[in-house]
Amino acid sequence: MTQNQELWRMENEGNLARTWQERLKPQRKAKVRRRLKRPWLGTAVWIFGLWLAGFSAAGLAIQSMTLSYHYDQLNQQYDNMTRQNQTLAAEVASLTSAPQLARDAARLHVTVVHPKPAVFSRWVRTPKRAPSSWLGRVTAWIQGLGRASGQ
Repeated sequence: MTQNQELWRMENEGNLARTWQERLKPQRKAKVRRRLKRPWLGTAVWIFGLWLAGFSAAGLAIQSMTLSYHYDQLNQQYDNMTRQNQTLAAEVASLTSAPQLARDAARLHVTVVHPKPAVFSRWVRTPKRAPSSWLGRVTAWIQGLGRASGQ
C-alpha cells in the first residue's frame, strides 16, 4: 500500500467512525413548540370564508330587491294620488266655473251677483290687524272714531 492509499483509508475509516458515533450518541432536543398538524383546518377556514362571502352577497341582494320593491310600491301610490288630485281638481273646476254657476242660479231662480275685483294700490288702505295690547286697542278706537267723524 502506498502512503496515499493508507492515508485515505484512515481518513475514510475515521469519518465512518465519527459518523456512526454521532448517530448513536443520545441527542439533546431543544424544547420546540410543536405545531399541531391539522391539514384540514386551512381548507375549512377557506371554505367557510367562501360560504360567508356568498351569504353576505345573497343578503345584500335580498335587501336591495326588498328596497326596490318598496320604492316601486311608493312610486305607484304617488302616481295614483297624483291622478286622483288631477281628477279632483278638474271636478272642482267644473263645479265652480262661471257657466255652471249660471246654470245653478237659473235652476234655483236666484240672481248671480258678481263680486267687484279687489283693487290693490298703495293709496287704498287695507284694514289692519287688531292690536293685541290695551293701549293699541284704545289708540285704534280713537283713530276709528276720528275717521268716522270725518277728520
